Amino acid sequence: MKKILVCLLTVVLSISLLGGCSKKTKTTGDTKVVPDKEYVENNDEKKKEEKVTIKWLHHWGEEGVRQWLQELETSYEKTHPNVDIEITAAGGDNYYTLLKTKIASDDAPDIYDVDLIADQEFIDNNYLTDLTDAPFIPNIQKSVIDSVQKLGNGKVLAIPLDVWGAVVTYNKDVFEKAGITKAPATNKEFNDALEKLKNIGVDPIGASYQDRWTLDWELQNDYVVSILGNYDEEWIKKVQSRELKFQDDKNGFREVLERLKQRYQYVNRDPFGTDWNTVQDKLATGEIGMLINGTWTVGGVQAKNPDVNLGVMALPVFNEPNANKVVLGVKGGLAVHNGSKNKEVVYDFFNHIFSKSMAKIYQDKKVALSTVEGVELDSDSCFNSLVEYQNNDQVVDMSYLLSSFQDEFGNAFIDQISLYLLENMTEDACIEALDKEFDKIAERQ
Repeated sequence: MKKILVCLLTVVLSISLLGGCSKKTKTTGDTKVVPDKEYVENNDEKKKEEKVTIKWLHHWGEEGVRQWLQELETSYEKTHPNVDIEITAAGGDNYYTLLKTKIASDDAPDIYDVDLIADQEFIDNNYLTDLTDAPFIPNIQKSVIDSVQKLGNGKVLAIPLDVWGAVVTYNKDVFEKAGITKAPATNKEFNDALEKLKNIGVDPIGASYQDRWTLDWELQNDYVVSILGNYDEEWIKKVQSRELKFQDDKNGFREVLERLKQRYQYVNRDPFGTDWNTVQDKLATGEIGMLINGTWTVGGVQAKNPDVNLGVMALPVFNEPNANKVVLGVKGGLAVHNGSKNKEVVYDFFNHIFSKSMAKIYQDKKVALSTVEGVELDSDSCFNSLVEYQNNDQVVDMSYLLSSFQDEFGNAFIDQISLYLLENMTEDACIEALDKEFDKIAERQ
């Protein structure tokens, strides 16, 4: 597992120096979208064809990605007038509920994104088209294809646009103002940094628990490293099956709760009434010091302030520096619904999505690590720190991990963690409540 991730990250990160986080990268002339030659040559014939609508459901909220989607749609429809790309955005909290409802009601989108670890039912129910021999596959880095083939039992069932994961994104200028000269490497240094940020009148941590998924990702920054990475890769599976209980606490879940409550003292006011968009604004303007979330944070914040000076680091949960790690990988990506009646057109559209020109635009606008072969990254990036973590063996490969609780278990988990914070429950009370709720769910299944 480690070897596969190292290979994947080496390819992705060593194409060149990484792309700018201190200033929003502008799309240059070499990223001009080139129309499909074969289509243009047959344009007159295509115009006579019946209009085809391609439906795409996603849950991406970052402004940079939204801009890319608009450019992608416009550029494709301009050269393919008989095709209408209908893109729908769902919220992160209800995306899978909406997707499953649409599939069950025979209204499945042609394109959607899936997690091949968490969404095993999509594989079991044969919802996903096998893309192994699709014409656009050679556009993708081989190490990425190898990873998704392993996830798809030898088949390419989804294609990731980028490598992503759980990290802390911080405002370097705010840190400097607080006298923090380098990213905290230990839990003690991290707690000291929180105090320094508080002392200059800045909310150290942005919390947007109104969007429940953000609390889940804050927790993943901790337990994917401290539990899944250090003790038991199948902890979540075992807890959901009730083979293990939270109260067994063999892997340090109590400490995860304690660290969460410690951080909770340093978040903005009304965290459960604050949304993700608001805290991104606050990080962009220097009203908060950091966001504990994912790699996509950088692009979202940069879209709000192109000149913001950002850094990326691991959440320091231990006092041994080398034990603290970033969480990165590929778990799935864009999939084609097996029941789609427009696969030929979708394949052509995917060839456009995963073209070098569109991948470069995606990488620049989102500020990401593209999976497309030959897409170079610019210099002076905050993502350079990921290279350092990789070189120091401080990366947890999340590609093959079930890293969050699923469906009813996931809702119950966030419900109880929220009560733990809101009602200042003890760790024992929270753990007891979690086991009680999980037992009820397991009995119903």
